[in-house]
Amino acid sequence: MDGAGGRGGVSVIAATNRPDLLDDAIVRPGRLDRHVLVGPPSGEARVGIVRSGLGKARLGGGARKPSWAEVREATAGFSGAECEAVGRGAAMRAMQRALESAESKG
Repeated sequence: MDGAGGRGGVSVIAATNRPDLLDDAIVRPGRLDRHVLVGPPSGEARVGIVRSGLGKARLGGGARKPSWAEVREATAGFSGAECEAVGRGAAMRAMQRALESAESKG
């Protein structure tokens, strides 16, 4: 970052999920002017992300379908990526159950 003086219009954008591991030299005043902390998603946002991960999957097939309140509680502290993985995993399990059911019938 030294020697970059006089190059107006340069922006550096970086992201980390471990800000506690950043070297103090990087985050000292004059190096990076703005730090934007984005916390974990809210309960409603987590439910929306799980729903998005589900796509058009049908969660029937004899399995007990949890309420969205249960999903909200079970995903407390999850990141957006973790919530999306929950939805995608549920969709995959639903497809597997549907395939197994179709195979057993026919």
